[in-house]
Amino acid sequence: MKQTHLTTQEKRSLQDWQEHCTRVMNATPAMANESEGDKDKRKKRAISDYDYFVTEYFPHYAKCKSADFHIKFANKVKNSPNIRAQYRVFRGGAKSVHSDIIIPMWLKIQPKKGYNTMVLVGANNDAADNLLGDLQAELQFNQRYIADWGEQYQMGTWQEGNFTTKDGCAHFALGIGQKPRGLRKGAFRPDLIVIDDVDDDEMVQNESRVDKLVNWITRSLVPTMDKGQGRVIQANNLIHEKSVTAKLAAKWLEAEEKMKVLQKKLNRKLTGAAAIEYFIMDVPIRDKYGNPNWPEKYTPDDILQIEIDSGYAAFESEYMNNPITEGKIFLKEWWRFEKLPPVGNVSNLIAYLDGGFKNTGTSDSKALILQGLVGGQYRNYKTYCGPATRMEMVEWHYDLYRWLEERNAKAAWYMEEVFLLDLLYEDFDSAAKVKGFPIPLIGDTRKKPDKDLRIKSMQGIFQRGNYIFNKAEQTNPHMRNLLTQFEAFDPPKKTKKDGPDACEGGIHLLNQAVFTSQPAIIGSLKDTREQREGWRM
Repeated sequence: MKQTHLTTQEKRSLQDWQEHCTRVMNATPAMANESEGDKDKRKKRAISDYDYFVTEYFPHYAKCKSADFHIKFANKVKNSPNIRAQYRVFRGGAKSVHSDIIIPMWLKIQPKKGYNTMVLVGANNDAADNLLGDLQAELQFNQRYIADWGEQYQMGTWQEGNFTTKDGCAHFALGIGQKPRGLRKGAFRPDLIVIDDVDDDEMVQNESRVDKLVNWITRSLVPTMDKGQGRVIQANNLIHEKSVTAKLAAKWLEAEEKMKVLQKKLNRKLTGAAAIEYFIMDVPIRDKYGNPNWPEKYTPDDILQIEIDSGYAAFESEYMNNPITEGKIFLKEWWRFEKLPPVGNVSNLIAYLDGGFKNTGTSDSKALILQGLVGGQYRNYKTYCGPATRMEMVEWHYDLYRWLEERNAKAAWYMEEVFLLDLLYEDFDSAAKVKGFPIPLIGDTRKKPDKDLRIKSMQGIFQRGNYIFNKAEQTNPHMRNLLTQFEAFDPPKKTKKDGPDACEGGIHLLNQAVFTSQPAIIGSLKDTREQREGWRM
C-alpha cells in the first residue's frame, strides 16, 4: 500500500489496513513442532479439500464451517479452466471473501497453477483497491500459508491496485467501466477475472448505464484474456431484474444456447476459446422448504429476524435473489389511511386467514385480515401479515379475538380451504385446550378462480378509493408487509401474495353477505330495461 502524500482519509484507511494485517498475522501462526510427513499430508489435503483449506488457513474468516454451496462453487471453478461463473449468493453469504481471496489463493497452490494474472473489479477504483488490499494482506501476512507454500511478498513491487507475488502472479484492481489497459504481466494476459458486488440501488434505476457496464464486461474486460480463455467470476446478489447481474446472466445464457446449437450443427464439442462453460449458482438464504442454505451460520430464527428487520421487499431482493419491483398494478398513491368508525358498530366483519401452509416446522408467509363493509366501502381494521410458524399464526387469532372483545365486536372467522386443513385444525384444537375456548373457524370451500386474476380484480376497488385502512394501524409492520405485497404483485413474477389473497377472500365473503341480506333495490329491473331501450331509440 502506498504511504506517501496521503490525505487524512487515506491515512485512516492505511491504518485500518495495517491493523487488519496484524490480525491476519496473529490469527495464522505456522504449525509448530510438525514433522515433514505430517506437513506434507496436511498440504496434500489442502490442495484437494476446499473446506479443509478454508478452516486451515483462514480461521479469522471461518467462524463456522463453510456451506455446501461454498465448496461446490470452489470445486466447479477449480475444475473448469475456461468458465464464466456467476456466484449469486444472498447478502451475508461470504461470496466476496470466497471469490476475492480464498478461491484465488486455493487456485494458486494447485499442482497446475490456477492463474498467472488476476484482475479484481469493484464498483469503483477505490472499492477495487480495498478488495485487492484484503487479498494482498493474506498473501503478505498469512503466516501459515507462507510457511506451507512459500514467501509471497516481493520487495519493492507491491503498491495499491497492482502487485506481483514472488512466483510471478500479477494482481490488478480495476473499477468497473475503467479502461482495462495494461492488464498483463510480461507475456501473461489476465486468466482470472473476479467482478465483485458492482450493482447498487441507484445504478440499477438507470438501465442505459447498466447496459453500458454489461457491454464493458463482455466487450472490453473479458477480451483482455488471451483468446478469451480463463476464469471469469461475478459475485453479487440479485437486487434488481435489470441489474448488471441479471443482464450479464442473460447474455451468458444466450451465449451458452448458441454454443449448444453450434455443437449440434457440427456434431462435436467445441475446443479452445470456444469451449466455454457457463455456470450460474443461485443461493437464497433459505431453500424452498424454508431451511437455511448455510445452517452452520444461520438458524431459521436468525433468518426470521432478518426478514422482520428488513421488510418484505428488501428481504426478497437482498436475501432471496427475488428482486421486487413495486407499484405496477397496485400503486402506493391508492392507499387510504383514515380514522375508522368503531369496529363494534360494524355488522359485517370477516376475519380471513390465508395460511400459506406447508407441513414444515419453519416460518412460512401467512396473513390474517379483519375487514368490514360499511357504506359501500371496505375497511381494513386489523392486519397480520408476514412469516410465522403455524402456532404463531394460531396466536394471531387469539390476539385478534381479544382485540375484538375489548371493542365489543364480533367477526366471522374463515380459513382458506387447503388440502392439509385437518393438520391446521389440530393446531387450533390444541390451542383451544390451553386457552380454554376455540376460535370458531369456518373453512372457505369456494371453488376459487386463478389466484392472480382474483387479486388483480381488486385493482378497481383501490383505484377508486373504496378500500380504507385503519390509520391506527399505519405503523404496524404487518400492515407494511401487506402493502408491500400489493405493491410487489406483478404476475407471472413470483412474489408473496398471502396478504392480498386473504383480502380478496374476505371481500368476496363480505359481498356474499350483502347479497344474501337482500338490500333495497335501487330502481327496478323493468325500469332499467325500459330506460336502456329508450336510449337506443
